[in-house]
This record gives sequence, C-alpha cells and structure tokens, in this order.
Amino acid sequence: DQFYPVSSYSTTSSSRGDVGKMISVEHAERVVSMLDSTCKVIYGGKHHDTKDRFVAPTIVEADENSTVMKDEIFGPILAIVTVPDVDGAIEYVNTNYTFKGEHPLNLYIFTKSKEEQQRIMKAVPSGVCAINDVIKQSGNIYVPFGGIGTSGMGQSYGKSGFDFFSH
Repeated sequence: DQFYPVSSYSTTSSSRGDVGKMISVEHAERVVSMLDSTCKVIYGGKHHDTKDRFVAPTIVEADENSTVMKDEIFGPILAIVTVPDVDGAIEYVNTNYTFKGEHPLNLYIFTKSKEEQQRIMKAVPSGVCAINDVIKQSGNIYVPFGGIGTSGMGQSYGKSGFDFFSH
C-alpha cells in the first residue's frame, strides 16, 4: 500500500479520489475478468466494485498465455512480463505478437543507451515510440498518433489527423 495506498481512493461510491470510473458496468466487469488464474496479482487486485464501475489499480505478472495479454485492457491494470534481457524482450514481442501482424500501439523504451534505443525501435514495429517517458508522445498535438496493423491504422492529432480524416 506504500505504492498507491488504498486511502488515496475512497471505497465509497460517491467519491473515488484519484481513480476514475469505467465507462460502463460491462466494461468494468470485462476488465476485472482479465484478473484470472492466468496471471499473478502482485499489487492491488482488491476493492473492485463493478456495479459502481470501479476497478482498483492493479499490477500483475503475466506471460503470453495470460488473459490480460490477449486483448487491450483499457483500464487500471499494468501487466508485467519478465524477460532476461533486451534480446529476450525483442524476441518476446516478435514471437508472440509481431509475427501475427499485431504490433504495439505504443512502445516504451527505458534505457540510456542510444544503441539499445535504436536497436529496439528497428526490431519492434509500433504505432508510436517513447524513450524514457510514457506520455509526451501522446500529449503533443504536433506528433501524429496512430497504430499499424491490428493496433489501428492512420494518424490523428494536428495536421496529420486533419489530412487523414478529411481525405
């Protein structure tokens, strides 16, 4: 509870503090159903109230067979896959997703090594890539945002979005 104490979000339906509600009861139920026996909850995973559309922040350890890895989550669940090294990470993504035509919408790379950054970006196709950050690429209206393959096609934001959506 030191990471994200339960006290930082209320357990009453009138207020949830920092954590917003899901768009619908069905969506909250779908997100909570991903927390099944195929993954290991390492933080959170309690205090859900799907009837009130609330899913508590949860971190899980997962692998390629985990339910949370089979579909986009769209909720406060962070799935962590442990790999031995950078080569293992590239192999994991390319073996389990890229060869199927599934590419990450966002690719987050955390390393100071410029060589590793370049190697990962060249080896793992993605819609958008962020290096040592998780939001700047999505918050900049001048950077086109969009996926490739099954993660969504096209670009939105700024002039690129205008051109894409207006033909």
